[in-house]
Amino acid sequence: MQEFQVKAGGTVKMCFSPDGQSLAISSGVFTLLNTASGSSRMLDALPWSASFAFVRGGTAIAYTKGDHDEQVQVFDLASGNVHPFGPKHLRLHGVFANPNSDVFYVWFSTSNYYVGSDFLGYRSADLELAVTLSGLHCLGGYLVTSANGKWFADRNWSTLWVWNIGEPEHSVSRKLELKTRADVNDHALSADGSRLVAGDSYALRVWDTASGEPVAHSGKHRRGVTAVACCPTRPLIASGDNAGHVFLWDHACRVLNHYDWGLGEVDHLCFAADGLRCAAIDSKGKVVVWDVDV
Repeated sequence: MQEFQVKAGGTVKMCFSPDGQSLAISSGVFTLLNTASGSSRMLDALPWSASFAFVRGGTAIAYTKGDHDEQVQVFDLASGNVHPFGPKHLRLHGVFANPNSDVFYVWFSTSNYYVGSDFLGYRSADLELAVTLSGLHCLGGYLVTSANGKWFADRNWSTLWVWNIGEPEHSVSRKLELKTRADVNDHALSADGSRLVAGDSYALRVWDTASGEPVAHSGKHRRGVTAVACCPTRPLIASGDNAGHVFLWDHACRVLNHYDWGLGEVDHLCFAADGLRCAAIDSKGKVVVWDVDV
């Protein structure tokens, strides 16, 4: 287990590089942690509020600050150079990638609103356009994808939406709308998209995305569940709560491990692409990276 400290502040997002050696964090400042050497690097060229994804095999980061940007920027980690990328004059809402980091999506619309949002999907390795998606009507702005890249999910207050974006043309073939007992704090999709996981003020909850039916829930946190993540290689769920505890579960909500590292409220969780490590960050910028031992 490794511990790091980064500057806290604002919306937090973390993402492992494809090889699992680096952990990028947008929180207060944009920071790159090297989990092999234990060193850290502040990337001043990137705004701390950036929506981002690793590209080019982890040698660069594609990012956007949000709705006021008109083009994605690509930051080269070796040279420090920043290059504009993709179509110009878009109203960008963000950049995000599937957990395997092989495809990243540029999310944009032609108005001030998320409704009617469009997506351009690029291969992370060479930045070549792979897919175009239109009209997903995203309302919340908290988009996630499954590791296999076939499902999207979003949330807004106590409502969750799930889309199957289809194959091979990636047409949007179905949509689920799910209501929860309380406002959702975080959500994630299983590797194959068959399960949607959400944490709220009462419990950890799991749904079947084919039927929309709830399949499991647990209140064993005994407090608000503030962050969740799904392993991209195994049927495992990580969750964190407002007292700093982290749990590891299977998809039936059976507890496999429980960790207490002295964290504050857990803001975000993420798995490495190989599923062998996970990272947690709390509201004060304390980061813990650990080996997932099941």
